[in-house]
Amino acid sequence: MFRNSLVNKILGLNLVILIAVFSLFIILSATGQNKNMAGIIFIALVSILSTAIIIRLALKRIVADPVRDVIQHIKDVGSGSFDKFVDVRSSDEIGELAAGFNQMTQNLSRSCQELEQWTKELESRVHDRTKELQDTQVHLIQTEKLAATGKLAAGVAHEINNPIGIILNRIECLEMEAAEKKVGKEIMNDLKVISEHAKRVSKIVGGLLAFSRQTSKDSKLEQINVNDILEKAVILFDRIALQKGVQIEKRFYNGLSPIMGDAQKLEQAMVNLIDNALDATDRGGRIIVESRKKFRNDYFVQILVSDTGCGIPKENLNKIFDPFFTTKDVRKGTGLGLAVSYGIIKEHHGKIEVKSLGGKGAAFIITIPTVAEIYKGS
Repeated sequence: MFRNSLVNKILGLNLVILIAVFSLFIILSATGQNKNMAGIIFIALVSILSTAIIIRLALKRIVADPVRDVIQHIKDVGSGSFDKFVDVRSSDEIGELAAGFNQMTQNLSRSCQELEQWTKELESRVHDRTKELQDTQVHLIQTEKLAATGKLAAGVAHEINNPIGIILNRIECLEMEAAEKKVGKEIMNDLKVISEHAKRVSKIVGGLLAFSRQTSKDSKLEQINVNDILEKAVILFDRIALQKGVQIEKRFYNGLSPIMGDAQKLEQAMVNLIDNALDATDRGGRIIVESRKKFRNDYFVQILVSDTGCGIPKENLNKIFDPFFTTKDVRKGTGLGLAVSYGIIKEHHGKIEVKSLGGKGAAFIITIPTVAEIYKGS
C-alpha cells in the first residue's frame, strides 16, 4: 500500500547513498588504509541513516498521511458518502488541497440534495398533472355521454309523451264511466293498476325531458348565494326527513362569495343529491348539507352532501353518474337524478366527486368557481 509514494522514493535515494558509503567504509577497513578516514565515513554513515529516518518520519507526517486521507475521502465521495471531511493539519499546499477537497465535498453534497429535491418535486408535478389529465379525460367522456344521452332522451320523451297523455286521459274517462255504471270491483282494480303504471311512464318521460333540458345550454345566469340554494333544497325535505326519522344538519359558511349560475338548475342538482342521500339513510341516521370556502380564498365554493347511509360499493363509484344507472328498486328511481346533477355542475364550470366506504355512508363534494374566479380568468 502506498508503495510508489514520495516518501519511499526519497528513502530509496538515501538508502542508495547509505549503501555506497557503507561499501566504501568496508573497503577502507579491509585494506587498513587511513583509519581516520574510516572513522569519518562511519560517522557520516550514522548521520545519513539518522537523517533518512528523520526525513521519512517527517515526510510521512507532513505529506504521506494527509495525502492518504485525501485519497480515502475521494473513495468515500465516489461511493456516495458526503458526511466525512479531510482533517486540515497545516496551511501549506497539502492543507490547501485538503480544504479545497472539503469545499468540493460540501458543494457536491448540496448539489445532490438539490437534485434529489428537484427530482421529488418533478415526480410530484408529473403525478399531479397526470391525475389532472386523467380526471379531465373522465369528465370529457362523461360530458359527451350526457350530451348524447340528452339528445336521445329528448327524442324518445317527445315520441312517448303525447301517446301516454292520451292514455291517461282515456283512463280517467273510463274510471269515471265505470264509477257511474257501477262496474265490478275487478275492473275498477284493473283500471287503477293501468292508471298507476301509466302515471309511472309519464313520470319517467318527465324525467327524460328534464334531463334533456338540464344537459342543454339554455340557462338563466345570475349572481347566486349558494346558501340560499341549499336552504331552499333542504326545506323541501324537512317533512319527509322528519317522518322517516332522519336528521338533516345544516352547516352553512356565512362569508361565501357569490357564484354565477342558474338558480333553478342548481337547486334541482341539490334536490337530487339530498333525495339520493335520504333514500340511502335509515331511521336514526343523519344527512349533513355543508357549504365552505376552498383553499381559504374567494375563488371557489365547496358544497358537501354527506350521509350515514349504506354507502356505495367500490365497483359502482365510476358508474354512479351514468344516465339510467341505479341501485334502487325499479319503482323508486330512473337513474337520472345524479346524471342530471353532474351535467348541471359541469355546466357551471364546477366539479362533482363522490367518496364512500361501503356500509359507512357517502359524501358528494361539489366545487364551483365564484364570480371573482370567473372575472380573474377572463
